[in-house]
Amino acid sequence: MMIFSKIYLCRWFMLYLLATCLVWIAGQDARTHRISNRSVLAFGALAAAYRMLCPELSCQAVCVGVFAVSVPLLLLAAWKPGAVGGGDVKLMAAGGSLFGANGIWQAFFTGILLAGIWTIVMLLCKKVKRKSSIPLGPFLSAGMLISLSLFF
Repeated sequence: MMIFSKIYLCRWFMLYLLATCLVWIAGQDARTHRISNRSVLAFGALAAAYRMLCPELSCQAVCVGVFAVSVPLLLLAAWKPGAVGGGDVKLMAAGGSLFGANGIWQAFFTGILLAGIWTIVMLLCKKVKRKSSIPLGPFLSAGMLISLSLFF
C-alpha cells in the first residue's frame, strides 16, 4: 500500500510540474510572442520523466506523437513564413512525447479551437485587426492543459 501511494503522489507531482511549465510557456508567449528553447526543453524533460514513471503508452505511440503535429506545423511554417513559429513546432513535439499520437491531436485541435474563438471575439470587439498576429503558444498550452485534465 505504501509503494502505491508514493507512486501515486509522484505521478500527481509530475503532472503539477507539467501544468506549471505549460502555464509558464503560455505566459511567456503571450508577453513576448516567443517561446524559448529553455522552456520547451524543460517541458520535454518533464514529459520524458513522466513517461518513464508512467509508461502506459507504447514507445511507438510516443515516437509517432512527437512527429504527428510538429511535422505538419513545420511544413506550414516553411510554406507560409510567419504562420506558425518555431517555438510552437517544438512545443507540440514535446507535447507529443507526453500525450502520444492521439492525445496530441486532441490537444492541438482544442488549442486551435480556443484560438479561433478568441480571435473571433477580439475581431468583433475590434481589439485586433484581420492581419494581426496572435501568439499561438497560450492556446496550444491551454489545449494540452485540458488534455492533461481529461487523460491523466
